[in-house]
Amino acid sequence: MTPIKIKELSLVSLLCLSTQVFAAAPNIQGSVNINVEVGNVVNYAEATDSVAQIAIGSMSEGDAGGFDATVVVGDVVNYATGMGSCSQILIGSVGVPSCVAGSAAE
Repeated sequence: MTPIKIKELSLVSLLCLSTQVFAAAPNIQGSVNINVEVGNVVNYAEATDSVAQIAIGSMSEGDAGGFDATVVVGDVVNYATGMGSCSQILIGSVGVPSCVAGSAAE
């Protein structure tokens, strides 16, 4: 499996598990293989109670197997600028993690 290569990370969720979702949890049988290569990542929450979230090659909920993803992405820029705003990018991910404002992420 190709190693994950990430540069300049801030608040990035990689190959993580979360129980917060809006969609039905997947149930995929077999092995899981996720290869991710990303360039520069800028993730910034500017205002109080705003959240900027990037999930790359992530599993938010459910069982995964037989899942083979190869993801190559250039530069990623994600900003949450208004008070209480949420900005979210999902790349090569399974499920939909929630983006909940109010955590004062900076």
